[in-house]
Amino acid sequence: MSRDDDIRPGLLGSMPISWLDQSEWIIEARQARSRETFRKILDAAVKLFVEKGFDGTTMAQIAAAAGIAPGSIYRRFADKEGLLNSVIDSYYRTRIDEFDRLVEERFRSLDTAEQILELYNRMIFSAYRKDRGLIRLVERRSHTDAGVREKQRRSFVHVSSAIADVLAAAMPATTVEELRKQVLEWHLVQRGILVSLILPDGTIEDAVLSLDDPTFEARVLSLSKAWIL
Repeated sequence: MSRDDDIRPGLLGSMPISWLDQSEWIIEARQARSRETFRKILDAAVKLFVEKGFDGTTMAQIAAAAGIAPGSIYRRFADKEGLLNSVIDSYYRTRIDEFDRLVEERFRSLDTAEQILELYNRMIFSAYRKDRGLIRLVERRSHTDAGVREKQRRSFVHVSSAIADVLAAAMPATTVEELRKQVLEWHLVQRGILVSLILPDGTIEDAVLSLDDPTFEARVLSLSKAWIL
């Protein structure tokens, strides 16, 4: 597990959010040698897709970066589309599993709705800082790939529903159904704000807002409380 060093001591103590490094997104394989080959392919694909974009990356470049023969990739993936889908599937599967553990180990131990939203905000910001290159890749891909959009939709509903269910214990006057609606709405609003910062296009937002600005993070937290509480 790696630490997100961007998380500062603060509202909920000094314990940071922990995320797996991308090198640990391993597709299951039976043999150690096969697992290592998958690791090399995925690591190289992620690095090149993030740096050059999907269209600007070739399978030959991925093979060269992984230090393997091109045939080794084609024995596992029919084409570049299949490789990208495996990268995205591994990304979502890993992060959702980590989120589920975080809900059980951290969120359910909190007493107030304010604490829950504070940790939720820290979690979202840390994920966007940790994964900004991959999130950028997925977001751009979603514009043309309905399958990726469906993966996004499922993850939005999963995360927002879990947070709403935890909030329900601290907000008994609000129904779970209403909380799920409110949290999903806010999740989409917050996502729109943060995605605009990792898809730079030279707009004014790029100059005045930053994922690494603690004041900006605190303001987004205030907005979440105003939206949900």
